[in-house]
Amino acid sequence: MKIKFKKTEDTVSLPRAAIEHEAELSELDMRMIFAIALRGEIDEGELDELAETFGVERSEIDISLSFMRGAGILASAGRKGRAVTPAKKTADTEKSHSSEKEKNVSKKLEDADKPPQYTSDEIDRIFSEHKELKSLLDHCQSTLGRVFNTVESNTVLVMRDYLRLAPEYILSLMAYCSEQGKTSLKYIEKMAFTLHGKGIDTPLALEEHLRRKELFESREGELRSMFGMGARALTAKEHAAFSRWTIDWKLDSELIRHAYELTVNAIREPSVPYADKILEKWHAAGYRTPDDVPVAEKTSGRGERQMGSFDTDEFFEAALRRSYTETMNGGGDDQL
Repeated sequence: MKIKFKKTEDTVSLPRAAIEHEAELSELDMRMIFAIALRGEIDEGELDELAETFGVERSEIDISLSFMRGAGILASAGRKGRAVTPAKKTADTEKSHSSEKEKNVSKKLEDADKPPQYTSDEIDRIFSEHKELKSLLDHCQSTLGRVFNTVESNTVLVMRDYLRLAPEYILSLMAYCSEQGKTSLKYIEKMAFTLHGKGIDTPLALEEHLRRKELFESREGELRSMFGMGARALTAKEHAAFSRWTIDWKLDSELIRHAYELTVNAIREPSVPYADKILEKWHAAGYRTPDDVPVAEKTSGRGERQMGSFDTDEFFEAALRRSYTETMNGGGDDQL
């Protein structure tokens, strides 16, 4: 005999991911899943009402939603499978704490000019006194699939109350790092400090940064192969050029290849700076595909005689050669 649900007009369906992640879900997570399943969808304006109904703080609802987006249970308006900030939040509310008492978890945080270090007893006290932080810790542990030790729990506190990063930000960053196989809290903390130092300190800013990073990485291999770079690290200038071509200018791969071929025809070797100058001109002219480029500019041979700004200016070509040499010899740092 088969056992199955009785199908009626009141039957609801649950996403498979909710079943697969059941062991990682808190009681609040499950209640939110059932609430969404029963209603079909929930508007942002209904979340305060749900928080009151469930007897929890609104910040706990937000943390639960962020975690379930990261787990792929809930749909995200941003990158696929990543936790994103609720749509109606502003930069100010992203950075704020949900209540006055949580703005000052510890006097140690108020006066710190470097990340504070808590004792085990202090960490236990802080998480027992602040529901939002305890909920954040629980979901961080679920995201990385382990129980944190004292040092790791301290890292969560540092990101939340020293860097003032929103819970949605922390969970999004952890979900991303976990997908990359980077589950060390020390690594995640270092990445958080680096991004914070670059002004990427809100969930929306992080979402955009990770979107751009993934788009860049999806085309990096193609460009490396085209320019014969192998596996070496990109220099800062090469990384910036590739980013402009693929993300800012959204250039067609074949257009980039045309610029590459013209570069090699002109100076007898691959050169990202030289190709960048060509593509900058084509982008400014509005060329989107190779078909848009006038025949004179696509002609093979001594490309500098066909490109206007690349005609007979030997000094400019020498400068490009020097730039290429410096790029190839300068090495490069990992790009976050």
